Formats: sequence, structure tokens, C-alpha cells
Amino acid sequence: MPLEQDTQRAERGNPLKDMGQAKLVDGTLVLETEQYFSQRQREQMREHLSVAFPGRRFVVLEGGMRVSRHEQLDRIEAKLDRLLAALAEDEQDEPQGFDLEGQPMPAPRNPTEPL
Repeated sequence: MPLEQDTQRAERGNPLKDMGQAKLVDGTLVLETEQYFSQRQREQMREHLSVAFPGRRFVVLEGGMRVSRHEQLDRIEAKLDRLLAALAEDEQDEPQGFDLEGQPMPAPRNPTEPL
């Protein structure tokens, strides 16, 4: 009977017992839960996680917060990166000059030459 009581006491003192979801995001263990914790519970949780996952970074999201990674957002971000790179490359090119009739000039005009 004492072993059963110790187990029950350990379960009551373990703040990880009723956690919602746990997932690995970019090498960080993310625990999502609906509940909020007191400062004391947070400290206990930090201790339990440090022992259970030594050397691992972890984040606890309280009150129903969730991690959201969308593939569509990743694709949009990649397209924006390509667009910004193309714009930066385009800025490096010298702008083409136009004559008074709106025709492109073959080479930049020498400022010392008369119009």
C-alpha cells in the first residue's frame, strides 16, 4: 500500500501529468495545454522537463495557445525571398536612358555632350 500512495502522490505533484499535446518543432519540444499554471507549477514543470529531456529546449504554451506552421505560408515566404532577390539584382543594373522621342538609348548619355 505505501508504494501505491507514493505513486499517487507523485502523480499529483507532477505538472506534466495532464498536459495536452507535445510536439517537436525545429528541435524544440513544444507542450500545448488548455490550462494556466501558477509560478510554482511552472518551476516544477521546468524541473520535470529538465530531468525528462536533458539538454532539450522546451516551451510550454498555456491557455489554449497553439503552434501553427502552414506549408502555404512557407511557400509564400520562399516566393517573397525570390522576388526580393530579383528586385535587389535589378537595382544593381544601370537604368536605361531614353531619348526625347521615348526611344531607348543604346548607351548611357555622356553628361558632357550637348542634348
